[in-house]
Amino acid sequence: MPEHESGSQHHPEGEREHRRGAGAILFAGLIGSALGAAAAILLSPWRGSEARLHLTDRVKDLEAKAKDVASKVKDKLPCARGKEED
Repeated sequence: MPEHESGSQHHPEGEREHRRGAGAILFAGLIGSALGAAAAILLSPWRGSEARLHLTDRVKDLEAKAKDVASKVKDKLPCARGKEED
């Protein structure tokens, strides 16, 4: 059998480039989110104390939703369940 069959070749450099690109996209998304949040706070129609209350409520809602999604994903992924059982 030839050693370089199309399905069995492993390209570590290509994988490294893919991970680097994915990291850059994630970083850009985080920076964009931070800039958007800063702009939203600066342009908010509420006074500072009112804006903080609204932001606190919103963060608590998002935290609850994130925990719910994480538990659903954890339930569906066997690799995530297996680590806790050890």
